[in-house]
Amino acid sequence: MKVACITLDTEPDLGSDRCDIELFRNPDQLGPFQEVIREHGVKLTGFLVTKIIRENPKAIERATAALPIRFESHSHHHNQRDTDSERELDDTMEAYAGFFGRPPRGYRAPNGLITPRGLVRLAARGFVYDSSIFPSCRFDAYAYNNLGLPVVPYAYSTAAGELIELPLAVVKGVRLIVSLSYMKLLGWRFYEVLIRRLGLPDILVIDTHPYDFFVGGHLHRVSGWKRWAHARNAENALGIFDRLLQVLKLSGYTFLYVDELLPLLGKKGMKRIDLSGA
Repeated sequence: MKVACITLDTEPDLGSDRCDIELFRNPDQLGPFQEVIREHGVKLTGFLVTKIIRENPKAIERATAALPIRFESHSHHHNQRDTDSERELDDTMEAYAGFFGRPPRGYRAPNGLITPRGLVRLAARGFVYDSSIFPSCRFDAYAYNNLGLPVVPYAYSTAAGELIELPLAVVKGVRLIVSLSYMKLLGWRFYEVLIRRLGLPDILVIDTHPYDFFVGGHLHRVSGWKRWAHARNAENALGIFDRLLQVLKLSGYTFLYVDELLPLLGKKGMKRIDLSGA
């Protein structure tokens, strides 16, 4: 089984304090994005910052009308200092259930900053899975070191029940993150060589953002080296995404929604991490 779940972190555009998502409201951007998605038969799972439900519900309506997308939750405020508190998760669940008519099944913390206590809270609230862990390392203000965690789906055991973790995709061996922002920064040719030589896990959860595809109008809100990083290959973003999808199809991957992947996981042999004391 080789499955690729393409996910879209649906949050306000880069550096914006407004709940605007240019990709969804600008037909000149949405049209080409739609074409790539349809050409490859991609099914999108959107991890939604739920304050958008209250401040700009039309953005969600446009997305669901134009794209094969199913939404789960990506916190309420997208506050990196409060990623998984009791209040943040309660606000997330209330907004999501009020709009979609059901509780969310999946969660992704801002910038992958999930905590053990947050994972326990998710399980206690009935979440089925989390997809926050980048099984790699990062050294900026949002630093983490997850080199000791699996690169394939695993489970947390908590006093409230089990929670599946769907880690974000990395290149085998070197644990380089496979996300559109990283591919823009390092270049498609670099990734293509690594993927050909080292390979990818059979189950991939790949991270993108709406602003990744058309970031040019938002760079003025970012300073320092991060402005350069986001600007790198910005004009080629959709082409890089297209090439990635082509390579995955040729390599035998099937594109699925995350909720279609869940029943296919072999839970019996899945690694488990005990959080009963967290």
